Amino acid sequence: MISAGDSLDREGGFYRGATLQAWATGRWRAPGVGDAARNGFLLGLLCGGVMALVVGALELTVGARAALQPRHFALFMLNTLSPPLASVAYFIQIALLEELGYRYFAGTWLLGLTKKKWLAVGLPALVYGLTHTNLGFLPPAEPFWARALVMALVGTVWGAAFFRFDALTVVLSHLTADLFIFNWPGIARGDLLSIAVVLIPLLPALARGCSVPTPPAPESATPSAGRVGN
Repeated sequence: MISAGDSLDREGGFYRGATLQAWATGRWRAPGVGDAARNGFLLGLLCGGVMALVVGALELTVGARAALQPRHFALFMLNTLSPPLASVAYFIQIALLEELGYRYFAGTWLLGLTKKKWLAVGLPALVYGLTHTNLGFLPPAEPFWARALVMALVGTVWGAAFFRFDALTVVLSHLTADLFIFNWPGIARGDLLSIAVVLIPLLPALARGCSVPTPPAPESATPSAGRVGN
């Protein structure tokens, strides 16, 4: 799936996976990686806010109900030795699997097939929302169709961001949103590890900021145009 998405992306001349490859191989100071980390982190916080606002609106309009957490999957995470670190290990593979599937492969394929960006964004987002309908640990708990609506809206944001930016941006955005949501109890009580793991997607941007600039060459070593003319 990843290979197919990469092939389709390259055939279209976009290379939206270049920064993802650099990030995955530890080249965090490569061009674009820091920007993708910054944009992805901010977009992830935005998506978390969108989810909260939509769930709140559904509670007011159709009587949706957000159940107390933890439920189902979240309970297993809390039973690990370190829930914050367990959330990183779990959600990094979820972010990669879902964003490379729904956006990098499906979105790129649909854009090449139909030449319609709205369809390449909207159809994967719809399927993404429907596949999350039975995941009871996601809000709202009732009605069941409301989860599909919330996740489809978030998927639409990630689809638009993929075509606006690149694959790494949406992967880190997805990771940020998941880490923020599932570590919120620890964040709310001021647990430093819970706060630290939410900042992990931002690390490539910090690495770029800490890079040492290359000093300019001495003036005597690089003759100016005027000197050449003389």
